[in-house]
Amino acid sequence: MTVLVSVWGAAPGVGKSTLCAGLSRSLAGAGPRVDHFREEEILTRPEFAAVAEEFGATGAVGLETLATATERFVESVLARGDDVVIADGLVPFVPTPGPRWTVPCSGRGRSGSTGTSESSPRTR
Repeated sequence: MTVLVSVWGAAPGVGKSTLCAGLSRSLAGAGPRVDHFREEEILTRPEFAAVAEEFGATGAVGLETLATATERFVESVLARGDDVVIADGLVPFVPTPGPRWTVPCSGRGRSGSTGTSESSPRTR
C-alpha cells in the first residue's frame, strides 16, 4: 500500500517544501521507498506532460487533462513500488467548478475573471 502525504498552503514561504524535504529524507533514511513530488515538478514530470502542454498553450488546464495526468502518475507510483509519496503545493484559491478550471501561474487570477482585483481581508 502506498501512502500519500500532501502538504498544501495558501502562501509561499511558509515552509511547505522545507517540511516535505525533511520528511522525505527522514522516511527514506528509515527504509521506505519515498517520492517527494515538488510543486514545480507538475510541469516537468512525464506523467504531467499534457498538463504542461495545455498550460503553456492556453494558460489554463482542463479538469479532464489534470485528472488523466493524475491517473498516470498514480499508475507510475504503483509500478515503481513507492511506499510513500510526499507532495507539496501552493493552493492560493478554491476554483469554482465550470467547464474548465484554471491553474494560474502566479496565483492571482482564475477562470472567469472580470479583470477587477479582489482584495482579501487581512488578519493581524
